[in-house]
Formats: sequence, structure tokens, C-alpha cells
Amino acid sequence: MIHELGLKLKCLDRGDLGLTFKSQTSHETRKDGRYHKAFQLLGGILTWSTEEISDIDEFVKNLSNNQRLARRAGSEIDAAINDPRWKAVKGVSSRL
Repeated sequence: MIHELGLKLKCLDRGDLGLTFKSQTSHETRKDGRYHKAFQLLGGILTWSTEEISDIDEFVKNLSNNQRLARRAGSEIDAAINDPRWKAVKGVSSRL
């Protein structure tokens, strides 16, 4: 999930993933919203390795404008959040 979250955030803003996440979370009015839920499922830890950031940057760089807009809608991150494997493991901090 951390990878999908990074892709969505990078499609929203080309800057720092952590800062973009904080900005999106602060605008989310519901505590059960997409970003709050992702943060909870990831065990309150949101870090991306240099390699992950490089992969995310390269992936987003190669997206068309329409693909970038589609990713901004968030269906991929919603699918990752709703992955049934989260139900199988409590308090997980896995990198799905």
C-alpha cells in the first residue's frame, strides 16, 4: 500500500511525499477517510526509501496527463486499503 499511496501523492504534488500526505490528511474531514485509514493500516509509519521514491518518480514521469488525473481519483489506493489481507493481520505495518 505504501507504494500506491506514494504514487497517488506524487500525482497530486511533485514535492515531498510526507509533506503532501500531511497536507492531504489535514484537508480530510473524516477520520475514516482514505488518508487517515492508510496511516492507521500502515501502523502510523509513513516512510519511503530512496529507491521507492526513485521508482515512484520514474513511474509518474511516464504517465500521460489523463493517467495522472485518473490516479488522482484514488481508486488504486482505495483498492489497496480494502485489500482483504489487512483483515487477516491486526496492527500490520506491512508494505503491500
